[in-house]
Amino acid sequence: MSGRFETAPLVYVTAKLSLSPLNLTQDQLAQIQQGLLGLELVHFEKSVATQIDINGETGIVEAEVKKSSYVRHAFMSRDKSRALILDQNSFEYRVTKYTKYREFIEEFLRCIEVVSKLVEISGMRSLKECQLSYVDVVVPIGDRSLKDYFKSPDAILPLAHVENSSDELQFGQNQAIRLVDLQTRVNIMVEQLPANHGVNKFMPEQMGEDDDAFVMPLTILPHVREYKSERGHYALLLTQAAALLSGELVGDHDIKECFRKLHVHVKDSFEAAINRDVCDEDWRYVAE
Repeated sequence: MSGRFETAPLVYVTAKLSLSPLNLTQDQLAQIQQGLLGLELVHFEKSVATQIDINGETGIVEAEVKKSSYVRHAFMSRDKSRALILDQNSFEYRVTKYTKYREFIEEFLRCIEVVSKLVEISGMRSLKECQLSYVDVVVPIGDRSLKDYFKSPDAILPLAHVENSSDELQFGQNQAIRLVDLQTRVNIMVEQLPANHGVNKFMPEQMGEDDDAFVMPLTILPHVREYKSERGHYALLLTQAAALLSGELVGDHDIKECFRKLHVHVKDSFEAAINRDVCDEDWRYVAE
């Protein structure tokens, strides 16, 4: 039996497909933009960033530093809660309003279908990696403390064994990486942050967006915005799975199956981390 949390702490979900270099012409971009209008991705943004590559060998003092620019394109919904990001090496679908995995992945596959129909993409025959990421902001409700929301708080919370209550500030981060097999890895990261000035961080650094034009508004629940505690903490929880792709994948079915497997790993990791008794009550779990 499946279900969902009506007031889940989930704020951000991404699906990313990395592929061999993709060089789009302006005409192709215009076709893609037109095609994505049918998926209500009506807002277009462009970003040019600088990439620094350092080439050197051990024992050599001088290294060769190369600067290069790369272009990213964002196709966003009117309220910017959904976005397809294209760069020369990847498709990435981002959402800040998420209900069910099936709906999310079908939206991403429709985006890929639009692009692949409009543009002949040789890279679609040499996919390199698929990645699925979920970010939750776990904030205590009522009289609860942060540790109540985790199954094994002493193991997962980085400050579980820090007892000096006279400290001006305490924060920390735990991370675990599992190599499920030679192609698949799972990353679980928990960042514990002080709430003496309220909840003011909603995204792990590795999931942040540097370009303001690409930033998407997050859906933050009222109790999160209102939470403030002199000695209390909240947590950012990142659950992420990725798989290296070898050989050729052709068609939606293969891509869909790849992400289905990743979703199983992400869901299992999340379930293993949280205290279901508390979370079911506070986040209002409903069976479907």
